[in-house]
Order: sequence, then structure tokens, then C-alpha cells
Amino acid sequence: GAIPAADLWIMFKPTRVGVQGARLQVITDATTAGTPGGVTAVQSHVSLTGIASGVDAYDLEDKDPSLFIIVANMQKGKKAAQAETVLLKEIARAQRELVSEQEMERARNRINFALYENLNTNSEKARFLGHYDAIAGDFTVGLEQYRKIAKVTAQDVQNVAKRYLQPTNRTVITGVNK
Repeated sequence: GAIPAADLWIMFKPTRVGVQGARLQVITDATTAGTPGGVTAVQSHVSLTGIASGVDAYDLEDKDPSLFIIVANMQKGKKAAQAETVLLKEIARAQRELVSEQEMERARNRINFALYENLNTNSEKARFLGHYDAIAGDFTVGLEQYRKIAKVTAQDVQNVAKRYLQPTNRTVITGVNK
């Protein structure tokens, strides 16, 4: 399908390398959870100022290094450049300031909750098992990924932001109304 009109996609390549995946999962949650204060202020700032209706971030968890993607769903009449400016400022802040321990704990809790919530049905369990069997040859790699998340530190998050979320790794796509 087509990219929805008036949306902003910021992508960074390649991101998933070993334990970096767990660190990236924490930064994904920490940068888009929407809690005021700390790095998570990005969604609140972009959303509450009326620039975008929401912000999401995820990495394409794959067998090979893949993309880290941030998507902002623009409010009607707002320019993607406005959201891009805010998002890039928040990325820069994640590179120079440590995420608070409170925000780290919130991120870990949300990630763990999502894991268990997403294993409610047999089809969700099968998807989890099949996904990690396909990308790693062993479903226990998925379980280990979640164990690694508990060990991710604020310094780890900052290091990953500095290493991967660089302008030289960035591609920006803007959906526009026709």
C-alpha cells in the first residue's frame, strides 16, 4: 500500500546487530512512549503542539541488520518539516543526555507487558515462535532478547543513539497530499 498522505518517515540503517537489538528496543519505547519529561517527551511535544496525531518507532527485526523507523502521522495542514525538526532535536538529546532510570524502568515494563499481552492466543504464540525460528533458527533467541532488555542501561541507550541515529544513516520520506 501507499504511504498515507502528509506523514513523515525517518529511517536509520542498519541497526540490528547482536545485543544492540535489545538496546534499540528500549530506545524505541523510550523515544515514543509519550511520557512528559526525559526523552519520551518527543511524542507528547509533537502530538500536544498539534503537529502530529501520533509518533511511533520500531525496527524491522530481521535476520540481517535492518532499519530503525520513526513515523509521525501529521495533523491536517501541518508540515512534515515541523515534526522532523522536533524529532531530530529529541534524537540529539538522546545522544547527549542519559534517559532517567524512571524512564528506563517504564520502557522495560511496557516492553515486557507487550510481550506477554502479545502471547495471549495460540496464533500469537505461533507467530512469535515462527518469527524467531525464521530469523535466528531458534525460538529461544526471542526469549533471550527479552532477558537482555532487563539489562539495558541508560548508557547503552545513549551509545546506540550515538552510533546508529546519525545523519549519515538517515533517510527521510515525506508523504504529501496530491
